[in-house]
Order: sequence, then structure tokens, then C-alpha cells
Amino acid sequence: MTASDALVLPGSPVPLRRLRAEESPYPGVLCAGEPPVICVDDDDLPAVLWNVAADGHLLAPVDAVRTADGTAALIPACRARLDSGAATTPGRAITVAISIVRAAHEAGPLGHDAGTWWVDAGGRPVLALGSGIGWREDAAEILAGMAETHPGALERVLTRIAAGIADASLVRRHADEWEDALFAAAEPEPLADLPPGESATTDTAPRRATAVRREHTVSPAVSTVGAMLARLVDADIARRTTEAVSKACEAVLGSRRRTPRREPEEVDGPRRRRGPLLAAIAVIGVVVTLGLVWPDPDTASDAAAPVASAPPVVMTPVPSDTTSAPPPAPEMSALESGARAAIGLLAQCSAGDAEACAAVREDPTQPLPEGLVVSGREPTTIAVLDEYGGVAVVRADGAGFTSQAVVLVQADERWLVRDVYDLADQP
Repeated sequence: MTASDALVLPGSPVPLRRLRAEESPYPGVLCAGEPPVICVDDDDLPAVLWNVAADGHLLAPVDAVRTADGTAALIPACRARLDSGAATTPGRAITVAISIVRAAHEAGPLGHDAGTWWVDAGGRPVLALGSGIGWREDAAEILAGMAETHPGALERVLTRIAAGIADASLVRRHADEWEDALFAAAEPEPLADLPPGESATTDTAPRRATAVRREHTVSPAVSTVGAMLARLVDADIARRTTEAVSKACEAVLGSRRRTPRREPEEVDGPRRRRGPLLAAIAVIGVVVTLGLVWPDPDTASDAAAPVASAPPVVMTPVPSDTTSAPPPAPEMSALESGARAAIGLLAQCSAGDAEACAAVREDPTQPLPEGLVVSGREPTTIAVLDEYGGVAVVRADGAGFTSQAVVLVQADERWLVRDVYDLADQP
């Protein structure tokens, strides 16, 4: 699979460039997106990762796509290997340590001893199973390294976890206890210091697992009601109904918890169980009725518009100035300017200029490309497709030529050409 033929279905992410071994835990092609993803051949991923939650602490596929060679997985892109140097503050040490504990707990039953620790493009510490050598030993080393730089209570907690993280049975028994001790030692902080131009897509500081579970716990009965309504009414009405039912049930159950307990013989068992359900049904009726008559936002704004015509606006003609200059062209960015300069040098290199070759090519041993970038004609447009940690991809277009993607690497305040490939016309 190459960068140019990695994805073949319309709507698939735009392939940018093939990643080197030190840039990704698995061989693959970096694809544009927010956040960016990596297209990895299905055979290069452990099969068990397809059963892993994508929002956990194991690096897992977020989607699957068809390629020229079969099926590939899309996994979150990674920006750096995880090591103890990421823990520049106690709060970041907590974030790294909790992520390691949770990933070790998730990976324990999966039977993979090989793996490496990474920070994904969103700033989340993750474990990539199946790559590298031993993830347990690496985890102990990272935790011990953080303990050395954070003396006191945090040092003691990290040292204790480092001593047990390689033992799956100890992780199972003490994961919750370790988390509590970490949360007690310091407040978690997101991993900052993202490369220029990047920003964290989510708040990557971990929260207590119990709080997360409470937020995501929905009654099975309420979920069933939501699924039924989605088939009968508008999706937004179904969502509002489900939320209202959930709140109604919580309110009823909350009032029951606040009411003094009566003796068993004073309460009718079936009636007690029907209380929250009847309240939920009542809310469903009200919300569905309101939803059916709820005005459409566009219709409502049309109805609210005044019917009386506004008085005519008198416009004073302005004399035209035939000598005025046309509006200035948009200013070119530093990257676009550098890309044009690099493409110009590449054309000179193709024409036999040895100095231009030395000045613009990252690897002079690679064969020269063909097409627009070496034709000597300046591209009509240069569009930035992606810029990712000192590596950029631009699209060059010119009349009579196939559009080309140019992969550039920044070095000493100039851009070197790493790769050039044709871009297939998008359907």
C-alpha cells in the first residue's frame, strides 16, 4: 500500500505520506483529519484490537476502510513516544500514571506481551499492543523515572505502582487502589507542549472512573424507550424525550431516597416499582405531544418575519473611480512561499543543477519525480493539505498537469522535498 493508492472509496480520508518507523507504532500512511489518523493494513494490527473500545487507553481502530489491497484500519495518529520526560509537573505525572494503570488493566486479559507506549495526536497516553518488545517493563521504567523527579508522596505512590505494574494479577487487584492514591497525590493535568500548529482535541486529563461511569449510566428501560421513539418521531424529539425520561426517573428515585423508609407492610411492592415507570410514560406523552407541534427553526423564523413591507431605502450613488487599483491579492503564507521556492529548486535540479539538488532534496539517492513539480512551470495554486510536527504536505495544481502532493520537511528554516506523488481525481 502506497500513499497514493491507500484509500479508494469516496469520502475516505485524504492520504498524505507514508510514516517512518519512528513516527508510528505500526507501518502506515498518515491521513488528513482533525485529529489526523493513520491507515494501517489489517494484517499489521493484532486482531484483538477490533474488540477494544476506541476511547480507552489502548490504541485501537476508530474505523475501517477499503483499500486497493483489501481492508485497512484507521487508528489515531501518534505524535511522540511516551516516556518519563512527559511528566514535567506532578499533574502530568498523574495523567501518565493513571493512563498506564488503566491501559495495563485493559491489556492484561488480551495475552499480548509486546507493545509500546505513545502519546496520540490529541495528547492522550496510549498503549500500542503488538509493536516493540515488552510494554510491562517499559511501563515500570516510565513510572520509576517519574518517581525520581517528583519526591514526596507522589514518589512513594509511583514507586509502589512501578513495582507491581508488570504483574497482571497485582494490576487486577490494586488498579482502583492505585488510582485513588494517585488522585490523592495531585490534580491531573493534560499533557501540554503540543508541537506548533497543533492543539489537543479533547481534555486528556483523566477523571475518576466512578464519575465517568455515573455520567454514562442510562437505564436499560430508558434506552429502549429512546430506540422506539427514534423510529416514530424526529431524532431530536427522541433525544429530548430520552433525556426527559431519564431525568424524570432520577427525580422519582431521588425523592424515594429522600422519603423516610416505611415498613414493608405499608408499601405495595408492585405499585412501588410502577412509580418511576408511570412517571416516565407521562413525560413521554408530554414531550412527544410538544415535539409534534414544535415549530421547525426555519419555519419559525419565517413566521416571525414582519408581513408589512419596509419603506424603500434611498441609496445615494457614489461616483466610480476608474483609477482605483484592484483589491490586493491575499498574502502568501510562509509555508506556501517555502513550498513554491522548493518546487522551483526541484525543477532546476531536474534540469541538471547539482547545487539545486543538494539544496532541496532530503534524500538525493531517491529518483527524481515527474510531472508538474519538475516541469519548470510554476504551479497556479499551492494548497496546504497538512502540517504535522515539522512535516508539511501541499497540493500543487497547474493547467495541463495532474495534481501532485509534495511532502516537505523543515530543516534550518527552509523546506526540503521528501516525496512527490500524483493525486487521483476525486469523484
